Amino acid sequence: MRNSTDIIMKSPKRTLGIILLAVVGFFTYTTFNRPVEKKGTPSRSRGKTAHHLDSESVIRSHKHHHHRDEADYEIQPPFEWEESDRDNSTMEFTTNHPTTGPEIDHIDRCKPHHNIAFIKVHRCGSSTVQNIFLRYAYGHDLVVGLPRMPESPWVGCRSVIKDSDVMELSEGVKWNIFAHHSTYNRTNFDRFMHPDTQFVGILRKPINRLRSVFYALRLEQYFPGLEGKENDTGLMMYLRDPAHWDNKFSHPATCFEHDACVQDCMAKDLGLPPGELDGQAIDTFIHKIGRDFSLILILEHINHSLVLLKRRMCWQMEDILYWVADEDDMTNYEEKEHFTEKMVAKFKKSSRIDYYLYEHFNASLWRQIGLEGRDFLQEVSEFERILKIVNERCQEDDGQFKIVPATDFSKEIYLTWNFCTKLRFNRLSWDENIRGMQQIHYGKVESKKSFQDRWGDIKEH
Repeated sequence: MRNSTDIIMKSPKRTLGIILLAVVGFFTYTTFNRPVEKKGTPSRSRGKTAHHLDSESVIRSHKHHHHRDEADYEIQPPFEWEESDRDNSTMEFTTNHPTTGPEIDHIDRCKPHHNIAFIKVHRCGSSTVQNIFLRYAYGHDLVVGLPRMPESPWVGCRSVIKDSDVMELSEGVKWNIFAHHSTYNRTNFDRFMHPDTQFVGILRKPINRLRSVFYALRLEQYFPGLEGKENDTGLMMYLRDPAHWDNKFSHPATCFEHDACVQDCMAKDLGLPPGELDGQAIDTFIHKIGRDFSLILILEHINHSLVLLKRRMCWQMEDILYWVADEDDMTNYEEKEHFTEKMVAKFKKSSRIDYYLYEHFNASLWRQIGLEGRDFLQEVSEFERILKIVNERCQEDDGQFKIVPATDFSKEIYLTWNFCTKLRFNRLSWDENIRGMQQIHYGKVESKKSFQDRWGDIKEH
């Protein structure tokens, strides 16, 4: 019997033919099976991949260095810059997020997170974000923490939530989603929610929040003697001497006192302890928020914040869409007056904790974005494009079924009448729908009929 070596040695023509076939086969395989790289997508490599982005495109108008009234609390810039980066206006960072292939592949591989507590912060665009969470809960049949009184925007009183404050549910039923007003107190949420609950908050520039609350709630009524005059407003008078007016602030002591607030209001919503705090206590408070919360959204960068939320929670693009008609709540109020640098500096001293809080978590947001990779900014751009399309087509209200085609970052979005209607729901609409659904499936005492009868009586009054 001849072995293969004998055949090769004694049949050179046959050997040459085998070699040629092998070469042709290898060439064909590599040509038609080579992965196609998309424009702007980094090639796959082992380990972490370094990217360079223009600093303007990532940081926009964000300032890297912050002036502080006191030196006892150090705010870090959002990125650590090398000297060469400063000279060349480029930024280098590494990513721990998949940057090869469509983002939708990543979503298909991970499991959506359903247990989330959103801590609403007054006048920070939180009502629009609240609607995102309530829509997600309703669409995924999740249990929502609702107040006992159907029309109340609050659950509990200040930082305390008692059993009598919440909608009764069957024994053992925990909340998946919380998105109503309640001063942050981790103990409350540990009682009512699942152990793996992720906490999300939102902040905005304190001076913008002040303008918003002054005009929305006519805040001058709580300051005796603070009345706007011709060519002057109560807000402008307040900002000329915040320390003076803070001592005159008089607001009824109710469970909802944070609704009308001027001093360190965002920090109070996030559970700031009462009393004077020194630099070390402020530092401890801010780092506790950073430890407890998975993400703090920033209103001035809301779309970047929502895309980061989507990635963290493994949601779909459709889940973070919002109705842009709520834009008054999502953007700065039109400047009706010009704030001087001196006014802003005085307000910073009056609400220094809010400024520390905002600067810290604004910087933190951009550090996290820097770790997401080049495709993050592409996804934000795609999200803004889809958001515009969805709002325009839902406004048409012509009853026609529409589809937003799938992209690298989003599956198809079906714009039905039902979808567009829910996109425009406010809290009261969501509360009514979710309350009815939960009463049927998780209600503790009332039957479906008795609940509907009682709910009808409440609405009539």
